[in-house]
Amino acid sequence: MAVGDLGEKAFIESYPILAPVKSKDRAFDFDLKTGSTVELKTDDYDMEATKNFFMETSSHGKLGGAYRAKQDNVDYFVYYFIKNKTFFWFNTIKLCEKLDELIASKKFKIKIIRNNGWTAEGYAIPRSELECVLMKKDVFP
Repeated sequence: MAVGDLGEKAFIESYPILAPVKSKDRAFDFDLKTGSTVELKTDDYDMEATKNFFMETSSHGKLGGAYRAKQDNVDYFVYYFIKNKTFFWFNTIKLCEKLDELIASKKFKIKIIRNNGWTAEGYAIPRSELECVLMKKDVFP
């Protein structure tokens, strides 16, 4: 949770032009001045140490990650590598469609992440596999 809070703080500071406001609706993280919504996933891995995104499919036994964002009609799924100050922006629907295609290929094995009190499931997906649906990548100093 602390990593997520740091990611949210960084998002607000990095995008003042979008005037992000922390959502009161737990279905997503931010409302933007454009009327769009954002779900932010903050990863504490160093991008140089992994070529992958961890794309969660479930958490606590419920739909998670981009799939939950799609279910909740969230416009953008943003993946943030906190150590590298790098944000990857995706249209939520297009991301989920690509993830469905990649998962169906059976090239990727489901991974289970166990932490204190919760379990998440998902896939380590190479960033290169999602470049075709990446809207933009922002790196901040």
